[in-house]
Amino acid sequence: WHSEELGEVAPREFVTTAESGGLIRQLDYWVIDQVCRQIAQWRERELAGFHVAINVSGKTLADENFPETLRQTMERHQTPGTSLMLELTEAALLQRPDLQRNALREIQSLGVGIAIDNFGTGHSSLASLQKLSVRELKIDGSFIARLAEDPESAAIARTIVAVGRGLGIDVIAEGVETLEQLDHIQDYDTIGVQGFLYSHAIDAEAMKQLLTAGVPSPN
Repeated sequence: WHSEELGEVAPREFVTTAESGGLIRQLDYWVIDQVCRQIAQWRERELAGFHVAINVSGKTLADENFPETLRQTMERHQTPGTSLMLELTEAALLQRPDLQRNALREIQSLGVGIAIDNFGTGHSSLASLQKLSVRELKIDGSFIARLAEDPESAAIARTIVAVGRGLGIDVIAEGVETLEQLDHIQDYDTIGVQGFLYSHAIDAEAMKQLLTAGVPSPN
């Protein structure tokens, strides 16, 4: 959040307030609209081979109008489903799973991918992962931060990688900030990595440059 009064405000500092104040749905819908608008601009410049992941609140997913609103937004900006990934926390998906599953089916019918964020902190069963047909599991950054000194965190990370491989789901290590963490994760043969080691938050113009030139190696 670029605030003229407060400066740069990280999501962790305002998302909880938005949820408790009943504003999170409006915020999620605004973000989705802005992302689809930005994707359209990048596509006009013939940039391809990317998708944008959007964190969505469980309260937004529970809105019965959400799949249709998403469809209308994508249609308005001519956004292909392959350009979008919705990230939902493991905890959000465990709330009223039958209703969530119906919403996810509608969303996936648009070609939009589903990722489970902060995976490993909840209690998802293997059966629920199969039914949800998720595309990515994102290992919670708290485990990644403790890989070197905490055998339990390392074991959890390895288990998530094995689960993902067994179910044909991509696994992403999130919150990677050091080369040491990257070395440990590469030993687990994960498919993807994200974190400040590669980049802090950047604006759309800077991202366009990365899409054009390719993501740099973390030296």
